[in-house]
Amino acid sequence: MFRENKEIFELKHEIQEAFSVEIKLQKLFHKGQCLNNTDSKGVRCILADYNVCAGDQIYLIKLLCELPSKILKITLDVDWGYPQSQEKWLFGLITWTRHHRDYLDASCFAFEDNSDEYFVVNIQNKEQPGIKHQSEFLDRKRKRGHHKMSVSLQDLKDTVTHLFFTLSARGEGRTVDHYIAPELNIYESDSTNSENLCETSLAGCSDQSVIICSVYRSEDSVWRISDVRKSCKGNINDTSHLVSEMKLLKNKIK
Repeated sequence: MFRENKEIFELKHEIQEAFSVEIKLQKLFHKGQCLNNTDSKGVRCILADYNVCAGDQIYLIKLLCELPSKILKITLDVDWGYPQSQEKWLFGLITWTRHHRDYLDASCFAFEDNSDEYFVVNIQNKEQPGIKHQSEFLDRKRKRGHHKMSVSLQDLKDTVTHLFFTLSARGEGRTVDHYIAPELNIYESDSTNSENLCETSLAGCSDQSVIICSVYRSEDSVWRISDVRKSCKGNINDTSHLVSEMKLLKNKIK
């Protein structure tokens, strides 16, 4: 229930109870402002401090993980199942599931601090300083597609602060949720231990593209990974909607 004197901490506790997102992993935004638990004097903030009204939208960004300083290279591994359709034979007496071999396109958009300048790494432009599109293949036996991208944090330009990773449907009229169980796994590239740093499911993304996550250098110079999962129009051939959305997110994720 809305109360203008509700503390931000109380709201985060309600979100934790409803969506199982720990308070320490939450970042809340209202009209571009980050909702902090306390002000500069240590006084607990309330919704009225940020002019939040009944019916207003508050945007939640979930922190997936914080990268220790010893981790210099990470790999982002995207996996999805072929789209399916039901085929019928003999006037509908026989029904079988058909798998359609089809790609999703993975891209990385790298943005510079205090600027709208960016560059893109994808299947068409496979490498830029610190970022490489390593592989793309279809596993016919498992009926799954696969992308792998690597990031060397130490080799990025000093001005790069935000990396946004996207997945886009290539087929005409396709959306991301046409594909079966798309998911992202992130792990340390140089480690012999294959344990994931973090992972997220992309199920339920009902548009042509999804902004999966952001790997960003925060104001304290620590690299963090935030869950975004923002559905968006456009694909690898028309990125205007994606870029506009990422520019807005860049100002929120710091």
